Amino acid sequence: MIDLDFFTKLLEHSFSSLYRVVIGVAIGLFLSYIFSFIRFAIEQNTSRHFFFSFIFDSFKFVPPIAWVPLIILTVGLNFWAPVCVVVIAATSILFSLIYDHLVEIKMEQAYALRKMNPSLGQLYRTILFRGSLTRLFLHLKSAFSLSWMSIIAAEMIGGSSGLGYAIQESRLYLEYGHLLIYIFCIGFLGFVISHLLQTFHDKLNA
Repeated sequence: MIDLDFFTKLLEHSFSSLYRVVIGVAIGLFLSYIFSFIRFAIEQNTSRHFFFSFIFDSFKFVPPIAWVPLIILTVGLNFWAPVCVVVIAATSILFSLIYDHLVEIKMEQAYALRKMNPSLGQLYRTILFRGSLTRLFLHLKSAFSLSWMSIIAAEMIGGSSGLGYAIQESRLYLEYGHLLIYIFCIGFLGFVISHLLQTFHDKLNA
């Protein structure tokens, strides 16, 4: 016998978590492209690479969940608090991946570009930006994996909906059967979306 009330709650919490992750990763992707191109431009015109590497890379070693107390103090316990955790998680990994790919593209095409002598605008728009898109879904797969784990943890600490919140609620009411289903759902959704992103990447680069 299917418990329709529980099934409805399962769908609502799953959608809530996925919705937050999609918004957070989208914002993180936008910020990562901006920061990556800024860093790339700065490091092409300076010899202080270690200094800027420290400035841009040090924050990625801080676990996203460590920002939760500060986020709660500034944003409060609302819809955007877990989203902020996802933004931090996604940006921390996407920024590094996109920047490293930009450097790789520049090194691979440096010889060919000598004869073309492109303008700065052509270099960024035609070469680097389009080149960085070739691994977009692979980068999103890595960002989604970290963001998915982060949103669950954030919802357990300060959420009012989502799968993380549902796990805490099940624990409080000793509904361990429901708790196991929520855990299975987290793993299932994570696997499916990660597999889809990998498939999109493989098709685009076949």
